Amino acid sequence: MPIDEATRDAYETMAAENDDWSDEPLRRNLEWPATRSLLPDLDGLRVLEAGCGAGDYTEYFLEQGGEVVAVDATEAAVERVRERYADDLVTVRHADLTEPLDFLADESVDLVVSQLVLEHIADWRPVFEEFARVLRPDGRFVFSTGNPVSGWVTPDEAESYFQTEGLTQDWGEMQPRNYRRPLAEHLNPLADAGFAIERFLEPTPDPAFREVDPEKYERLTTVPRWECVRARLVD
Repeated sequence: MPIDEATRDAYETMAAENDDWSDEPLRRNLEWPATRSLLPDLDGLRVLEAGCGAGDYTEYFLEQGGEVVAVDATEAAVERVRERYADDLVTVRHADLTEPLDFLADESVDLVVSQLVLEHIADWRPVFEEFARVLRPDGRFVFSTGNPVSGWVTPDEAESYFQTEGLTQDWGEMQPRNYRRPLAEHLNPLADAGFAIERFLEPTPDPAFREVDPEKYERLTTVPRWECVRARLVD
């Protein structure tokens, strides 16, 4: 199932308006430090950035010595990445992760990184299988996504924990669609695609977050908002 049109439109709008979500406290002081801690030494690695957005983290991968294949389903974001990194070791492709990445050969990348993208995808199995195809043996897959605990400690409109359900997010004028799924549907698709989990983090915000939003800081130190995972291709 392709990424929902409302989700695509929301990110097209953000990219066109040059929104830099990487500087939001939820990213800067919570998600990114945890995800970054899971990354291997990037020097000399070919990195597939699966859902690169406007390339706010692409710069880090380049600074650490990586060669980047940046992929996004949002045309405006892809154009921004091309403009920002025209002279660097970045290959930029407009592609939907729910479809085959035919522009990548088998065993052609060392690392796949996907940050807060998978929650917009209904079925992870074919996506993970495609990542396994393009990864070299013993390659790593690092990703962050919504933690299923959050939706149940802080109830949303989901009807059953055990179902994978699409939920519309209210971002004002933008209403992207997220898919909430049970923990089994986070872990089993990885195993089915040949991955073994090396690290599983449920990050809490760093102290700087408290200065920005004390109320949200207290909530995020009690209930996990996201999970950050590093998995190794073993099959």
